[in-house]
Amino acid sequence: MKQSSVFDLFDGQEIARPICSSPVVNVTLEQMDLCGSSYPEAFSHPTQMANLAESAHTLAGFEGIRLPFDLCIEAEALGCGIKPPGRETPPSVVKPAFENFNSLKMPPEIFSRGRFGGVFEAAAGLRKKYEKSVPIYGGITGPFSLAGHLCGANKLLKGTIKNPETVKNVLKSVGEFNIVIL
Repeated sequence: MKQSSVFDLFDGQEIARPICSSPVVNVTLEQMDLCGSSYPEAFSHPTQMANLAESAHTLAGFEGIRLPFDLCIEAEALGCGIKPPGRETPPSVVKPAFENFNSLKMPPEIFSRGRFGGVFEAAAGLRKKYEKSVPIYGGITGPFSLAGHLCGANKLLKGTIKNPETVKNVLKSVGEFNIVIL
């Protein structure tokens, strides 16, 4: 009998056993110690990132690999102020990039900014190593969260009441950006 896999599940096939896979961040301090890659270096160094990401597969038996590890990749590249990560904490947005919704722009060279290059390099290395035997989950920040990072969560939430059409357009723009990332 054929061994079930995550890919079988994605294809809508009936599976013979439970699948242990997670498309969300699943890094522990113990993993960091065992694999030799840890925060904060793994947030930006492609080799460290790939090594820590695959440790969920190699050490814990997860049937999938997830990277990056935080929700600031896009916000940082678009100019948000970022609190640096620590060994036990991811980076976080501390200052929006734009003062208002109308100034929000997605620059054409966005993927050459910030940590995108490192994430793409780590993902490409893992894809080459595992080919189609292990799914590689690429995380992105959803449109509402990213819009909140870029313009400020309070402005975004108030805007849903005071300027719903403007917020709708912002979310559409950010959502289109998310599609390009995928």
